[in-house]
Amino acid sequence: MSVFLVLYTYGADDATRMEVRPKHRAWLSTQQETGALLAAGAYSDDKPAGAGLVIEAESEDAVRELLTHDPYRAAGVIDNTEIRQWGLVLGTWTE
Repeated sequence: MSVFLVLYTYGADDATRMEVRPKHRAWLSTQQETGALLAAGAYSDDKPAGAGLVIEAESEDAVRELLTHDPYRAAGVIDNTEIRQWGLVLGTWTE
């Protein structure tokens, strides 16, 4: 298994994002329960608004497939998604 950083940039439609947020967070909770999601959180500086997810998966394709089920994607509130494989060297996830 590999670890991936997912960097979301949200669009300008804050109203739709807030409306869909409970479904998005429920989806995140499910991913955490299955072990796929290691961490998630919104950017605190809003330059621009977005969020980061840390996902453990077999491949980048597996991450992309997983993200197709995010309610934010279906609602069209994500303007950009960047996926980067993360080579962990130190920290609790390396133990």
